[in-house]
Amino acid sequence: MKEQRLRELFDQQLQGTLSPADQAEWLRLLADPELDEMRRNLIDDAYEGLPVRHVMEPEAADELFRRTRAGSVNRDGASNSVGIPNRDGRLWIMRPVRVAAAAVIFFVLGTGVWWIFFRQPASAPRTAQSAKSADVPAPAVNRATITLGSGRKVYLDSAGNGALAQQGGARVVKLASGQVAYETSAAALANGELVYNTLTNPRGSQAVSLTLTDGTKVWLNAASSLRYPVAFTGSDRIVEITGEAYFEVAQDKNKPFRVKRGNTTVEVLGTHFNINAYDDEPTTNTTLLQGSVKVNSQLSGSTKFVILQPGQQAQLSRTDRLDKIDKVDMDAVVAWKNGTFQFKGASMQTVMRQLSRWYNVEISYEGAIPEHRFVGKVGRDYNLSEVLAVLEASDVHFKIEGQRIIVRP
Repeated sequence: MKEQRLRELFDQQLQGTLSPADQAEWLRLLADPELDEMRRNLIDDAYEGLPVRHVMEPEAADELFRRTRAGSVNRDGASNSVGIPNRDGRLWIMRPVRVAAAAVIFFVLGTGVWWIFFRQPASAPRTAQSAKSADVPAPAVNRATITLGSGRKVYLDSAGNGALAQQGGARVVKLASGQVAYETSAAALANGELVYNTLTNPRGSQAVSLTLTDGTKVWLNAASSLRYPVAFTGSDRIVEITGEAYFEVAQDKNKPFRVKRGNTTVEVLGTHFNINAYDDEPTTNTTLLQGSVKVNSQLSGSTKFVILQPGQQAQLSRTDRLDKIDKVDMDAVVAWKNGTFQFKGASMQTVMRQLSRWYNVEISYEGAIPEHRFVGKVGRDYNLSEVLAVLEASDVHFKIEGQRIIVRP
């Protein structure tokens, strides 16, 4: 009963039709700890309904900002109440902030909740206030390299389209789209020797995609690498990764596909999944989007495993604990592949680690690390200062010094 009533009042609040008589009930239900999960789900659903990029005319943004300095605004621009109590009775203040960049409404959760409205700049985009004199552009190209079996390196950003090398019965080709593919025939594979190549995508580089000789497609994030045989000639298909990669594995029931990272192996037949295995992340996460995978880990002298179904994630902690997570935000997991940063309750450190890899910058903190949680989505094509301007709405401050970001409370 309470859940249904909260949903009704939430919808009325979004539409700007919540009556003064229902206001007290609305606030009481928001403060009810039994409804915490439902409240989060309602916010998530409302967020998903927003456009990815909502462009506003400068005059409209100025008027919206003026009208909402003391209160929140519904989608029609009408003024609504702003107080939302958390479970200890304090208010979360919803305060819209105008930022001169075209993007999405971005929620910031932690010591407060913010709605940030973006508009298209009339001239130069605004940067973070503490970083006006410096900026770092988003990566314009991928700077990946392929290390061939001979040790020779092929630099993809400077290599022309077409054949790049001949390796163990396979031809390495750079396509017009910038993707890399290994082309071969059955006869060539039968006569080819076992040769390994390594695709390395450095920090500050766009994602790069690769098609292996079996038809498997791999996307490699910045600060990541993939070691693979140019031809799968044995009874299985084994590759090794560092960092983060997304796989669309070509089905072959006679040759299981295995991805190795340290003491963890992911076994699949044909499926779509993402592996995040950066050394600076607290966990190694394998997330399944389609098919079925088995995640094996050698932990404390024994083997532990979990079998994943679509929508599930295996988390291996640095203390060798292997857990299966049932409800995972798939869009957030593969946002990097689709050209966005997307967060659902991410910590400041999680956000900054992603920015560090994408923009190839180092992160340092002055004072205590802010305990904010961030929810939102923004394109990875923005300059660093524009992304920091979004985050500064949460009362965190940044300074860019060369290739270093200083985070200040």
